[in-house]
Amino acid sequence: MARRQRDRRTHFNGHFCGPDAGVGTWSVDEWRSEIRQAESFVKNWKTNAGLLDAQPLPFDYSAELVGGRAPCLEGQRNLIPAARSMGFRYDASASGGRQVWPTKQGGIWDFPLQQVLMPGRAFEALSMDYNFLVNQSGTTRGDRAKHAAWGNQMRDGLLAAFDRAYRGNRAPLLVGNHFESWNGGTYMRAVEETIKKVCPRPDVRCVSFKQLADWMDAQDPRVLEKLLKLDVGERPKGGWAAYLGAETAPSAVTPPDGQRPASDAVAEGRTARPRTVARNRVAAVRRRGLAQAGCRLAAGRSSRVNAGSTWAARSAPVRAFPQLSAFLRWKWTIWRV
Repeated sequence: MARRQRDRRTHFNGHFCGPDAGVGTWSVDEWRSEIRQAESFVKNWKTNAGLLDAQPLPFDYSAELVGGRAPCLEGQRNLIPAARSMGFRYDASASGGRQVWPTKQGGIWDFPLQQVLMPGRAFEALSMDYNFLVNQSGTTRGDRAKHAAWGNQMRDGLLAAFDRAYRGNRAPLLVGNHFESWNGGTYMRAVEETIKKVCPRPDVRCVSFKQLADWMDAQDPRVLEKLLKLDVGERPKGGWAAYLGAETAPSAVTPPDGQRPASDAVAEGRTARPRTVARNRVAAVRRRGLAQAGCRLAAGRSSRVNAGSTWAARSAPVRAFPQLSAFLRWKWTIWRV
């Protein structure tokens, strides 16, 4: 599993929440210290666990750590400058996001939990299992007779949110999941059933947050500016080709290992490739099966994702603009918000 995983993230070291010295009160320097400690726990895991004869991790955690989510979704204001200074590409700590295209905060991508539909209710819930649980049972061990209905409600809400983006502004759908057995595992089932329905859809890609950040960085800024103008569920009048323009249709290619980051190319004023080239490169991505994203959905079968996983789904305005529906594996972490 570790060898297939290509996106290293952190949920930090503990759920220190609330106004009494919680993460929301931490300074930039305190967040830097927390990140360094989180790296140390992972890099020195053999010593910490007393397993000195075990095989070392097949990657450099510090070099590959590119993002995280703060405990309890608190403290993002000071976390972002600390994270950016230590090489992070994105942060997923914000709550209450809408189903619109992401923006950068403090120089890194902001991938928030989003407000999604909660079928049968007059309000929307955050796109995470815990928030559905709070609005259903309020406990992890609710009425067993309602377990199936609660899972179906979450699944149907996620599918409705996906369709709202797929048929509208094609913005990424970002979903948090603890991969716990809460209420009989009904939320695990909800996410798995959503994945099986969403990922095989035409022009859908299952990728990691890192790949999503790569894709966003690789786009022509003019394209991103137009995408940001679209509201929740809003489809461009006249169609995508007319809205974006043939020459600025974005490519969904993640730079191969060993090449420059996409952000460097954007900084030098590189524009997106013509659609014919983009299609060829997308075909190459398909051949690789996006295994690097930890998404194996061949023949409708989804692989089990690590604890604390998140996935994002994004759909494609034009053939050169494929949807990124992404599994995001959060190693060594469980989100408890």
